Amino acid sequence: MFFNRLSLKLSAWYAVSFLVGALLLFALTGYLLHTSLKKKDRDLLEAKFHEYSELLSKDGVRGLQIRASSRKIPDASRFLVRYQDANGTTLFLHAPENMEVAGDATNVQQLDSNLKQKALTHGSWITVPGPHYGDDLEVISRDVAGGGILQ
Repeated sequence: MFFNRLSLKLSAWYAVSFLVGALLLFALTGYLLHTSLKKKDRDLLEAKFHEYSELLSKDGVRGLQIRASSRKIPDASRFLVRYQDANGTTLFLHAPENMEVAGDATNVQQLDSNLKQKALTHGSWITVPGPHYGDDLEVISRDVAGGGILQ
């Protein structure tokens, strides 16, 4: 009788400890995957920002417009690009077609004013909440030569 109770207790203890260990491992794996993907996204945005920043300083706003709107360049339609001059006027805003905001002119104006406001009050990384869970928009925002802000 005692053996049966002890074996039942041991089995329950092993099952609970296995379950807790598996849940902790699952949570750790999810966290590591999340941080790794976020770092990769930010590295990609940093590289694109430097590319667009160099293009802006070399070819001006017109070169930026051509590069961001080009259909011949595969990744051109994947990034939101916004340039604001030193006076705070948006000179260029390109929202990719696959963004929900791109189809509606009112949403683009709201996004523009939202980014303009956040560029003044936030640091170099801005997160704009999207309409659905996980659709947040991460934007890098920094001053460029000439006093403008490139996002």
